[in-house]
Amino acid sequence: MTKFEVLPAFATLLTLESLVGFEALLAYRDRFLTAAQMTSKGVNHGLPFVWHFGTWGDIVIISPLVAVAIGMFWTDWPVRSLVLSFFAGLIVAILLNWSYTWFGGSDAFVQQHSLTPSGYVHFLYMSLCLSILIQFFLFTPNVSPDFLRISGILVVIHVFLGTHMAFGIIQKYVSFAWYSDFPLHSANGWTIVGAVSIMVFIRAFL
Repeated sequence: MTKFEVLPAFATLLTLESLVGFEALLAYRDRFLTAAQMTSKGVNHGLPFVWHFGTWGDIVIISPLVAVAIGMFWTDWPVRSLVLSFFAGLIVAILLNWSYTWFGGSDAFVQQHSLTPSGYVHFLYMSLCLSILIQFFLFTPNVSPDFLRISGILVVIHVFLGTHMAFGIIQKYVSFAWYSDFPLHSANGWTIVGAVSIMVFIRAFL
């Protein structure tokens, strides 16, 4: 049985959750934490920090999952694969954040086609988490099938939240005057959800 290293796991969890907290603080300073702040700033259509469900997924899904993966497996990870995973995670984060700037909407992370201060911290958070998840899913042997499948399902749920699909479902039943996008109609969003789901299925269920 793999020995769980409590200290590295706790340090990872504390670091990641602190980054999310810093994102919230910066969003507050930018007057984009809540819908009331956002509209008082003069932005009548956008997505404030507290309504970005991907942020809540970071807190309750991704940070704990990454911390557990480190606590369980970090002593088994060779430096070469860690370096490869880091650069892979960084490249994916760069591409994703670049794609976010294509759209004209405003949220806590992107405004006027540029990352906000909160968005830059989120980019750092995403880079770190993607690196560890890539290391875990692609370069970690002897992971129990059940843990691998549960982890994969959690990642898909997080991507569903992060692409605003869950918010889009709520939007079908509740109208938000300050939100004018329609995530369920987003080809880009569904492409991301589908691609991640396929990769998880191949890795964890085949």
